[in-house]
Amino acid sequence: DINGRFTFANRKSCQSMGRTKEEIIGKTDFDLFPPELAAKYHRDDLRVMTTRENLDTVEAHQGPHGERLFVHVIKTPLYDASGNVVGVQGIFYDVTQRKRIEEDLAYERDLLRALLDYIPDRIYFKDVNCRFMRCSKSMAVWLGLSDAKEVIGKTDFDFHPAEQAQEYYNDEQRILLRGEPLISKLERQIDPE
Repeated sequence: DINGRFTFANRKSCQSMGRTKEEIIGKTDFDLFPPELAAKYHRDDLRVMTTRENLDTVEAHQGPHGERLFVHVIKTPLYDASGNVVGVQGIFYDVTQRKRIEEDLAYERDLLRALLDYIPDRIYFKDVNCRFMRCSKSMAVWLGLSDAKEVIGKTDFDFHPAEQAQEYYNDEQRILLRGEPLISKLERQIDPE
């Protein structure tokens, strides 16, 4: 309600808070959560009621056993029949697993980026059409580029003589069709200079 007291809680929200409906109804966030979280939730509620704008965010929550959870929160103003704001309604979705996967992927992405920036070996990734998607900084320098991003969308035909580029293309097509790696092949390569 307008004073921050819970007037309704479904079974799932009761489970997520580790409390019965009777332990929630009539209580405020300050009765149920640590002070810093309760103050944040209260500020959010006041902003929704004052501005009449929805809140849609992902934020950290504390589970019933003190564990850190992430929830997708949607809060909207609650109106009476006359159109007056009489409270806030909130919906929470547990997105902890998704958030942890996103964090893991971001970490892996950062590791790959560091590898591609500092490894002296020439590394590249291409799509099924043999177009560069990404390459190491050393590969970009070898191709005569000032930035590895310049390689994106290009093929070996953009950097090498036609005969040499065709050989690379044929090798890559065999890899794609057979699903087998090409290992220990000696190639004659000519750099841009």
